[in-house]
Amino acid sequence: MLRKSFLTTIAAVAFSTALTPVFAGGTGDMGHRPAPVYHPAAPVEVPTQVIRSCEGPALREGQWTLTARAGIALSASNRKGRVRQRFVDHETSIVTHANTYDVHHHNVPFTAGVDLGYVPMDNVEVFFNFDYANASGSKHRHVRRSISDPAGTYYLSTRYKQDNFNSYGFYLGGRYFFEIDDCKFSPFIGGKLGVLNRSNGKHRVTTIITQNNAEVLNASYKAHHNKDSTGFSGGVQAGLDYCINDPVSLFVMAEAIGTTRSNTHRRDAHVFTDTAGNRLYSRATRSSGGTFTFPITAGIKVRM
Repeated sequence: MLRKSFLTTIAAVAFSTALTPVFAGGTGDMGHRPAPVYHPAAPVEVPTQVIRSCEGPALREGQWTLTARAGIALSASNRKGRVRQRFVDHETSIVTHANTYDVHHHNVPFTAGVDLGYVPMDNVEVFFNFDYANASGSKHRHVRRSISDPAGTYYLSTRYKQDNFNSYGFYLGGRYFFEIDDCKFSPFIGGKLGVLNRSNGKHRVTTIITQNNAEVLNASYKAHHNKDSTGFSGGVQAGLDYCINDPVSLFVMAEAIGTTRSNTHRRDAHVFTDTAGNRLYSRATRSSGGTFTFPITAGIKVRM
């Protein structure tokens, strides 16, 4: 019995020793567990300003620019166009009758241009500019007139159509862009000076004359308003540039451009001879003076 009691005591001590690590860190005297250590997180910097892609001057020193634009070119010219016709008898060389009538010119011209520019200092641009303009001719006009004659009344019928008009301009100029803080819009002003080449502005004319219900003359010809000519041209401009991102912007621009007068024809041209030998002379004229146009265009600018 004593041996059995001794073995029971040894087993209890061993079991108690084995359980001691499991309950370590518990309450009372079952063991000590160190307290966890917490480290503060690094401070997070919150940006107070968002950097925009268009931040800074509208144009930066040393940049090259390429601009393409298109629009319309309104005209303020009050120059009148006229076509003069005179009919000369083949035997007497006397003008049997003459006729002069006003003519319309063109519809509102379409214009397009390309600028190559350089920025010598912030917000200042110097550029070379090429401009093209095209205006379709006005529609046919029918003019009827009667001319009294002892042999019978002449009836004159004239139709005409203005050919398309083209011009090509070459200019040097400059612009200044106004910078507005925290805004993608940049107003600008500028000017340019150069030369403008213009086409001759032909009229296609068809004239039919009848007398006593018989056709006396049927002539089709071209009457030139002016010679192909090149004149000095220049003007001022203003507009608004809107930055989309750092290299690209959109803009709208209005201009006022004046051009010196063109060379007109000073003599009547022999345009037709009928079967009887009677001759028809014609000349198209315009009142003297220069022209003023007001192009309104929109386009895109790329900075390089």
